[in-house]
Amino acid sequence: MNASLIQLPCPQQAQLIIQETKRMSPNDSTQTNPIQLTETLVLDEGDRVIIREDLVAPIGDPAVQIAGDEARLTVSGQGSLSAPDAGNSAVEVVGNEAEVINRGSISGALNGITAIGDGLTVRNSGHIESDSRVVDLSDGDGSLFRNTGTLLGTGNQRNGTLYVDGTVDDLRVENTRSGVIDAGEGNLGDGISVQVGAAGDPSNEGINLVNTGLVQGRGDGPDVFADGARVAANGSS
Repeated sequence: MNASLIQLPCPQQAQLIIQETKRMSPNDSTQTNPIQLTETLVLDEGDRVIIREDLVAPIGDPAVQIAGDEARLTVSGQGSLSAPDAGNSAVEVVGNEAEVINRGSISGALNGITAIGDGLTVRNSGHIESDSRVVDLSDGDGSLFRNTGTLLGTGNQRNGTLYVDGTVDDLRVENTRSGVIDAGEGNLGDGISVQVGAAGDPSNEGINLVNTGLVQGRGDGPDVFADGARVAANGSS
């Protein structure tokens, strides 16, 4: 097994990586070809994973799913996760108290990262992009998103570059001085979109947005879906 690729505590997942990397020489530190996964890498409770190479998601499934609680995914500066097929996301977070640290690159056709778990922490100092929602917070309370890197839209969105669903409460978003959240030149979309309320959850509570960097919406003009940030009524998605 190429130790520079990934660190996994789960033998089944480690075996998958061994199978996917047979073509790589153990002494070849210059290997640059992306590795096509045949199965999603699943993180269970308490797992710690470090991605150090370029991994491509299976068709129709995320590259990584954080299924267990208190698991941590780190994409190093040398690593990347991509899900280029239509409707796919690179990282899916279901477990609670999970942590995603990105210092490399994450990209997905539908979402870069999509999450529904409570207590999520995302720290991005790298690059995350998507044709639609770059970071999709579809549910989950008590989360933190801190951006010192770049979130970039690469196509017309179904709403925000960073999207917050109406079911999300107690969220803190920090876009620091070096942080960029950009819907992407030539696209239609918001930098940040917060849906207000949802069926059975009529209001968002405790949504805190702190921006000292750049949040850039795109579009045909200020009256045509081109806000830096948007607060929309229930049903916007």
